[in-house]
Amino acid sequence: MGNLTDEQKAEMWRCHFLPLEIEAFDTQHTADGRLIPVNWAAGNFQAMLRSRMRWVDMLRGKGWTDEQIDRAIVKLYQNRAKAIDPHWLLQSEASPSARNNRLKDTAELRARLMRDRIAKVKGGNVYVKEMSKLPVKHIAKPPAKEGTLI
Repeated sequence: MGNLTDEQKAEMWRCHFLPLEIEAFDTQHTADGRLIPVNWAAGNFQAMLRSRMRWVDMLRGKGWTDEQIDRAIVKLYQNRAKAIDPHWLLQSEASPSARNNRLKDTAELRARLMRDRIAKVKGGNVYVKEMSKLPVKHIAKPPAKEGTLI
């Protein structure tokens, strides 16, 4: 008897998890041998299932077969410097970077770079403080100089 019900195992199979991944979640245990229950309703567990389905759907949209997708999943585990288990998928969904929007990070980085450039040119914090009051989307890129590729 494992952690997952037959319905949960079937759902993971439909989400294109490999038997070794399903077995790892079904038989996870503590150092003294007690089974660790799986919190199926947890947000990061459900996010892991959705992420796998989005990835599989994207590959299928590109014309990949199920066998090619299975080989790609196996390579996720084989091409690692250190040995990993399927729980790293769950940990990656729980990480703060999984919740952050990369586009927002990029916009904030551009604004910070722009402020730093202006501070170097104008020579001080006064101008930077004024720039920090402006929303990021209203800061335009500098015009390209003739003869340069930007």
